[in-house]
Amino acid sequence: GLVVDEERTRVGIRRFDVSGAGLRINGERLFLCGTNRHQEYPFIGFALPDEAQHRDARLIKEAGFDYIRLSHYLHAPAFMDACDELGIVVMNCIPGWQYFNRADPAFTALQYGNIRRMIRRDRNHACVLLWETSLNETEMPAEFIARSHAIGHEELPGDQTFTCGWTEGYDVFIQARQHGGCVNVRDRACVVSEY
Repeated sequence: GLVVDEERTRVGIRRFDVSGAGLRINGERLFLCGTNRHQEYPFIGFALPDEAQHRDARLIKEAGFDYIRLSHYLHAPAFMDACDELGIVVMNCIPGWQYFNRADPAFTALQYGNIRRMIRRDRNHACVLLWETSLNETEMPAEFIARSHAIGHEELPGDQTFTCGWTEGYDVFIQARQHGGCVNVRDRACVVSEY
């Protein structure tokens, strides 16, 4: 009768429907109010304790947001757990910003590996709505776009995987407000990723 070890796993069940007509979560149409988050703090950088990760998620929720773009890298597992708990949905992103090295195949291989590691680490989090498998605001070759989108679906098969990126070729188009946002996008799902 003596417990010597214990592990708890939180489970969340949800169904996303994403289309040009909007977003539904568990059948309910929603308009998400979102923000971006960087997980860097003055004087401590990324060395934020789990309690502070949870506090950030709680403060974001209390401020009226229900969607967060995790800019531009994986955030702490404790933050992901807090988003699951608080009912916040996220766009999970690979690291990279305004750079693509066409001359070095190792760069491309690294990014493909980043996509696989991101999805393998976080695919059981109910909070993940979108997987940004593109590089933020970056011109990317067509073969990279096609392969990065395909890897997203290889790592998480089924109809609940939505890749997103700044160009054609992903399930969801993302665009910064300062670059035009989603105003003229009518034929596909679009998310304003920065405002």
